[in-house]
Amino acid sequence: HAERALKPGGHLATFAPCIEHLQRLYREFPKFSFANIKTIECLVRELEVKPTCTRPSTRMIAHTGYLTFARQV
Repeated sequence: HAERALKPGGHLATFAPCIEHLQRLYREFPKFSFANIKTIECLVRELEVKPTCTRPSTRMIAHTGYLTFARQV
C-alpha cells in the first residue's frame, strides 16, 4: 500500500517489532522502487531524572524494535 500512497520521492518510515518482520520487509523492497534504505535498532532504556542528577536506570527492558526508512524513486 505504501508505494501507491507515496508520491515519487516520498519518504517511508516503518516499525518492525521483531527481526522476522524486518526480514519480510526487506524481501519486499526489491519488488518496489525504494532506495536509500536504512534500518536502526531501538532499545528501551529508561532514565532516572532527579533535580541534582540524571542517570540510566539500573534495569533495562530487553525489548527492541527496528525503524526502517526508505525513499521512493
